[in-house]
Amino acid sequence: MNKFDKNRKSFVHYIHSADDTNSLSENTILSVYEDINSELWVGTFSGLNKMDRNSGKFTHFKQDPDNPKSISNNYVFSFCEDSNNNFWIGTGGGLNIFDRNSETFFHFTESDGLPNGVIAGLESGNDGHLWISTFKGISRFSVKDKEFKNYDSYDGLVSNMFNTGSYYKNSKGEIYFGNINGVNYFNPSEMKESKFTPSVILTSLVKYNDNSKKEIDISAKNEIELSYKDNIINIGYSSADFTNPQKNKFAYRLEGFDEDWNYSENKNEAIYTNLNPGKYVFKVKGTNSDGVWSSKEASLNITITPPFWKTWWFYGILICTAAGGIVLIQNYRVRQKVKNLIELEKIKENEREMMREQASRDYHDELGHKLTRISLYSRRINKKLRPTANGLTEDLNSIVETSNSLQSGAKDLIWAMNPKEDTLYDFTVRLRDFGNELFENTGINFTSDGINVKYKEINLSMNCKRHLIYIFKEGMNNILKYSRCANVRLTFQMYDEDVEIILSDDGKGFDLNNCPKGYGLKNIFSRAKQIDVNVNITSEDNKGTVIKLKAHIPDLISV
Repeated sequence: MNKFDKNRKSFVHYIHSADDTNSLSENTILSVYEDINSELWVGTFSGLNKMDRNSGKFTHFKQDPDNPKSISNNYVFSFCEDSNNNFWIGTGGGLNIFDRNSETFFHFTESDGLPNGVIAGLESGNDGHLWISTFKGISRFSVKDKEFKNYDSYDGLVSNMFNTGSYYKNSKGEIYFGNINGVNYFNPSEMKESKFTPSVILTSLVKYNDNSKKEIDISAKNEIELSYKDNIINIGYSSADFTNPQKNKFAYRLEGFDEDWNYSENKNEAIYTNLNPGKYVFKVKGTNSDGVWSSKEASLNITITPPFWKTWWFYGILICTAAGGIVLIQNYRVRQKVKNLIELEKIKENEREMMREQASRDYHDELGHKLTRISLYSRRINKKLRPTANGLTEDLNSIVETSNSLQSGAKDLIWAMNPKEDTLYDFTVRLRDFGNELFENTGINFTSDGINVKYKEINLSMNCKRHLIYIFKEGMNNILKYSRCANVRLTFQMYDEDVEIILSDDGKGFDLNNCPKGYGLKNIFSRAKQIDVNVNITSEDNKGTVIKLKAHIPDLISV
């Protein structure tokens, strides 16, 4: 940009410098404007510049995609101020109004009604509206109502493609816009809109039934009956305003189906598919070429007939048939109810027997096995006492250890049958306490986490909590006996309706492929199968062992 000094007959140059952030943002000048406050504004291909005339420095305003209050586009082509001193800026990406106090922008784009986003020219008319030239015609913008009315070649424009920077308003209020084929000029105060409100005429209805198509003239009809088999209908209509038919707009609705009007611009047909049987009213209204809506509506009553199985007489047959069936069903239900009560009592008796049998089996597995070991140790002591007392202390310790284990197992059985400790929280606390007691004074560090009071809201079946406690007791005992680990960790996690329990150690591990499954592993998998939970055991030499159990909470409640 150049400033001419009249006295010295010389120019002062303002150019972009990469080293000066307050220099001109770009050297290609698209527009220059002095506003009512004598501020000088410069539009470039790289944003908007405001010049400080005293220092010659520039403040830049550029588009920031992350800031909706920045300028809408960096190509700045035009400026104007309206009668209320609002400052308007035309860019290559919409119309902007500038808030001088906050130095922010508000945008109007094609989605708001602009015919095109490139604002080539911008003038404030004496009629109080903004007049805008674009790459797709001229638009009148109501500052008060924030509405656009668009004009194109059908309204007499020489071309719809207007040149940037080619705009002017003379002293008479006439506005000139230059385009690629010439100039259009007009006086906004003298422009008149048509007040004629045309009627809309229904023309035809096309119905599609399977592979057939039939067109019906509905220009003289006010009602029509169609079959439910007519799965597609196309209703045509037109406006009685022929001044500029390309500018006519329409809105339609099908009462009984549409909740509101459908605005279809210049499209003069409405399509509906698979309408349910019933009564509908189709209504349509339109505008003249200046966008004035008519208060008159064209309407058509439409009846969609139902298939025979949805008619009143078919429903009557069904009701009579159903009434006779109800009597037969009621008699059958009484007999069936008596039979079900007898069978239910048998089922309850079987369940009680199964529970007693299961409890007996558990006591046998837990107590019988340990009592056998006590007997074995006792016989060994008896033999050793005869010739000598060597080894007596060791066997006695084994007896004590086995007795303690037997006592713990008995407690678990009693706990499993106690209905007052049926929650998932009770299970997690008991398993944690067992781990603390088992690994105490063993040199192994035992930790647990994930116990949550929310678990109190989840009840477990007696069968489920019994198997769960045995699964992880077996795992902990195996760790103590064989792992040679330094740390053991027990973790509880819940995801939506799934719970996950993880028992891991950092011991020597073992090769699952080459290690035959002993009674302990078999017992773990057997119990998991009985309550339908997934148990996965992973182990590697010198990398420890992980036992991971995952279950669906609703299954734990019902198993």
